[in-house]
Amino acid sequence: LDSGEVRIMWGEAESKLRPRMHVVDDRRILLEDGSGAGFWLDVDAAVAVPTPFEYPKTLEELPPESRVSPHRVTLPASTAPSRRRASVVAGLRAVPLEQALILDPIESDRHAVLQASSLLVRAVALDSTGARVAMVLGDSSVVVEDVDAGRRLQTVSCGKQGSGSSVFFTDDDHLLVIGDQSARICAWRSGEVVSELSLPATTREHLRLSGPGEGALAILIQDGDAEDESELEMSQVRFTGNRFGALEAVDKAGRDEWPEIDGDDKTLAIDGKGRRYRQPKANAREFDILSGEDKRTVKFADEKQDVLLMLPSPEGGWAIIEHRNHIPYDGYGDEYYYTNPRLSSVWDLRGEIPTLMWTQPDRNLGLSWSGDGARLALGSSDLRVVTGTGELIYERRVQDLELQELPDEPGAQPGSQ
Repeated sequence: LDSGEVRIMWGEAESKLRPRMHVVDDRRILLEDGSGAGFWLDVDAAVAVPTPFEYPKTLEELPPESRVSPHRVTLPASTAPSRRRASVVAGLRAVPLEQALILDPIESDRHAVLQASSLLVRAVALDSTGARVAMVLGDSSVVVEDVDAGRRLQTVSCGKQGSGSSVFFTDDDHLLVIGDQSARICAWRSGEVVSELSLPATTREHLRLSGPGEGALAILIQDGDAEDESELEMSQVRFTGNRFGALEAVDKAGRDEWPEIDGDDKTLAIDGKGRRYRQPKANAREFDILSGEDKRTVKFADEKQDVLLMLPSPEGGWAIIEHRNHIPYDGYGDEYYYTNPRLSSVWDLRGEIPTLMWTQPDRNLGLSWSGDGARLALGSSDLRVVTGTGELIYERRVQDLELQELPDEPGAQPGSQ
């Protein structure tokens, strides 16, 4: 000690590894031996010994009253290698691991894990108010996150873990998940499947709700022999009380009721040498928009734009369209080896004339409006939830940091909860 006094305490360890000693404050020391345990020592338990002090040959020669039994606690991520890198500063124990950083408040029985998070979004869905977002990730797993709180709520099994390709909310408590040539409606919190239906292989799907737990699902069926999407068959299935009905074919007139999956954006063109090309239509496209019992027709674009796809919000007040700038045919076949970049634009449909709000590059987006039309989810590897005017509400990037809170119990590892 600074005063020249020598005080000593001793005891038995649980391992032969040399412990890391953290001097937490002037009264406490924490020993970390890499076994997953920590041992608290009370500095006041040390006993003064005569000076000059010589270390004895055996511990038993030390004063018996200086023997201590340290208080044992669990230290998360404490291993033989990691103990050498651990440190305690201002009551926070920090342990750098290979792919994570452990942040362990020593006065708490919980700790946090900060690690890199890789996100690949394949499909998105918002609930009725946009408070929750469901995502199909790159490994086909389905997760639900709280948009306002910015945290993950549940990884959804829905009968088959890791088998989703598309996802929709049927109400705030149930998801419709499409994958493995089937559609399943399940309670997303418990994963209980309440209804299941076999489907053919699909190219595109869209769900339209008429109320909580009821509506219709339309699908565009894959066909390897079809030269154009207009030749693909369309089917629909209605559901009530989150229970599927029978799958029905949709005739040509009925296709107009589903502009969300109408992919008829090509027509055959023939050049001067008789070569055939698929050429985008350059005419303005008309879409029927349904809002409750109301139906109206909206016309987008002009001859400078090729409108490919339109997704209106459920209440009919907004729409996002996918389009590309038109390249006129001038007799050169080489023109068609270049595909113009796709764009996505959000339009306000609440006035007499659609008003363009914003435009961005389209990156094979997964799109979903909330039930009230107040929020729009855009999924393209990363995830963004925005308002119709483009205000950012929530964002998850492809490469980001994720903070998890875990109990200090043995076996709690990064990613286990």
